[in-house]
Amino acid sequence: MPIRNALPFALACAAVALVCPADAATLTACLESALATAPEDEPISINLRMHAQLDLSALSPYLEAMRKTERRMVAIRAAKDLASNTQAPLLEQLSLWVPDGAVFSIRTSWGVNEINVTALPRVARALAHRSDLAHLGLNVERDESILADVESDEYGRMNRGGDDALSNLDMIDAPEAWAMGFEGQGVVIANIDTGTDRHHSDYASRIWENPGEIASNATDDDGNGYIDDLWGWDFDGDDNDPGYEESSHGTHTAGILVGDGTAGTITGVAPRGTMLVLRSCNSEFDARSAYEYALANGADIISSSCSYKFPDCPDYAAFRQLSELTAAGGLFHTNSIGNLRGQNGYAVPYNISAPANAPAAFIHPDQTLVGSTAGVHGCGAVDSAGELKHYSAEGPAEHEAGSPSCGPQYYYDDYPYDPEMGLIKPDYVAPTDVTTTRPGGGYTYSFGGTSAATPHSGGVAAVILSAIPDATPAQLSEAMQMTAVDRGPAGKDNDYGAGILDLDDAIGYLLKDLTIALSPPALQIAQGGEMSVRAEIYNNTADSISFELRAAAYLSDGTPCSTNPVLGPRMLTIEPGELMVKNLAGTVDVPPGIYTVEGIVSIDGADLTTDTFVFGVTR
Repeated sequence: MPIRNALPFALACAAVALVCPADAATLTACLESALATAPEDEPISINLRMHAQLDLSALSPYLEAMRKTERRMVAIRAAKDLASNTQAPLLEQLSLWVPDGAVFSIRTSWGVNEINVTALPRVARALAHRSDLAHLGLNVERDESILADVESDEYGRMNRGGDDALSNLDMIDAPEAWAMGFEGQGVVIANIDTGTDRHHSDYASRIWENPGEIASNATDDDGNGYIDDLWGWDFDGDDNDPGYEESSHGTHTAGILVGDGTAGTITGVAPRGTMLVLRSCNSEFDARSAYEYALANGADIISSSCSYKFPDCPDYAAFRQLSELTAAGGLFHTNSIGNLRGQNGYAVPYNISAPANAPAAFIHPDQTLVGSTAGVHGCGAVDSAGELKHYSAEGPAEHEAGSPSCGPQYYYDDYPYDPEMGLIKPDYVAPTDVTTTRPGGGYTYSFGGTSAATPHSGGVAAVILSAIPDATPAQLSEAMQMTAVDRGPAGKDNDYGAGILDLDDAIGYLLKDLTIALSPPALQIAQGGEMSVRAEIYNNTADSISFELRAAAYLSDGTPCSTNPVLGPRMLTIEPGELMVKNLAGTVDVPPGIYTVEGIVSIDGADLTTDTFVFGVTR
């Protein structure tokens, strides 16, 4: 095994499965209702959720110290290994029903360890007795018009702001960030929507292309499970063309994400970002498969303006479980919250739709009932004056065992509601009723709903990442929430969330005077051997700065290996705007094991900024 792959493999093996009590599987209320009326000779689509689920807590100390690529590799491998090991017996049984026409199709998912099967009703009844299944749920094929969170208000639309920028982009301080040179360059945003016209001139040159796929050879060249997925995938149609069909919704959201104004108007928050196109605005299994694809194929951000509403009983637990994995893998997810405020049948705490009702990657200080984090950031909508749109969904959300919204499959119990506060949602708001791209070229001038607000959030995250490429989902979440312009009741509330996004201030929140990036030569070093660490330090200020550079090593529990630095220290001076490259070298005298190395920049004895990596010491 190559040295570079050995350590991630060892850490993936350290992940343990969270296994629910091995009773017989339960059927969700929606599936029970469908089985009661379904003809015995007509197939239905069923989601089979395994009892064994990934417990990421065993990996957390290691993942937090890794760079994004290594972190993602370990998280994905752990999830895939669990799915492969636990799904095999069930897949064998399902295959036995294929020849007699009881099972029509089988699809697997490692993101939340589930299998989707299209089968006759008798198969569902037979599977309910299996102890390796947690529950069986109905995979409802929904109409795009129900899931897409679009509204239109021609009279409340945004107009041009200062310096000829659109006023919605002015509202979130996008031009100020662009002026610093941060426009989303180098960042991949997965636009998970109704399909996108990839030929629109405002982003045609920045559509993600799969480097591992050969065009039109009907072969899965990169082995990712999708044939000829050259520029994404259509999960609704199960083909390699995620372009738009009837709905223009996905082309509209694309323009707000990355439209660069080639056709005349800059509509995108991240006008130099790259877009991965995924069509999925139908069933829950398709949506989760799209999130999984984005994680596996290198996206930095998910932006989706399709959501799953309460009356259809979404599998909130599955959405939350997958968001924990995507966040652990370094993928930031923002989602529309729905346009159902005040409508009958959508009462609080179920007014916020899934997956936006899952916890964010950072818990705001005003959320005094503190449970665990996840990774979905719900975005509400405001008008051109910054006032909440009348339809923007209302929090809080609830995560409580036995919740009537979800039935017996729900096992989270950390954000109960009434008399507790629940989970404050949305996380923030952004403008709506905006100018954006339309299929065939040109622009539409009043795209609305939380559908239009949400890609502002995805674009904000992309621009921040172009400024601070190593920012984690938790850091992005913190910066975006803590710098949002407060509206409504003081602090984070269930109408505006933390407030209106402010891109310029969010970058400033994370962009320190000096930044450091470490590059180790290898992930394993023999005891007593020489280690040389490359350190890149960048001065973001207009002043010369003198500082100390050193590196320290820690055990997996955070205990320092020595009171002295393992490498350095060195006293250095860096000029304004300079990128300085220095090597720290020394002998590795620590015992064999897994360690975290932390590179530290200090000024006058105060640690200013750090970067870390994990490495192994062998005998």
